[in-house]
Amino acid sequence: MTDYTVSCHILNSNKGLPLSDISCELYLITDKNNIKIAQQKTNKDGRVPKESWEFVEDHKITHTNTYMIRFQIKSSYYDLINEDTLYPYIDIPFIIKNSTVHHYHIPLLLNNFGYTTYRGS
Repeated sequence: MTDYTVSCHILNSNKGLPLSDISCELYLITDKNNIKIAQQKTNKDGRVPKESWEFVEDHKITHTNTYMIRFQIKSSYYDLINEDTLYPYIDIPFIIKNSTVHHYHIPLLLNNFGYTTYRGS
């Protein structure tokens, strides 16, 4: 089995600043339900490095499947700075496939009423 790694980061695109202390949850998506496999808060650079995830019950990312990162932006950020947002959280699903790529980086560029994401490196 191949081990895959995932990292992410969040940037407030209105202010051009990284967002620290944002709760992020990593899920395995199945036909029956979503299984939370890891969690972590972003660091001072707005990142969750691949080695910093706190995995639940010895879960690892060892096979191809659909995964998702849930960014808890309202409770972790907008409520604290007393600003409105359209999104209570943002879910970004992605597919890990068997390939020569073993690391997946998921960036989130965020403002109060919009966001974008892409495949990072």
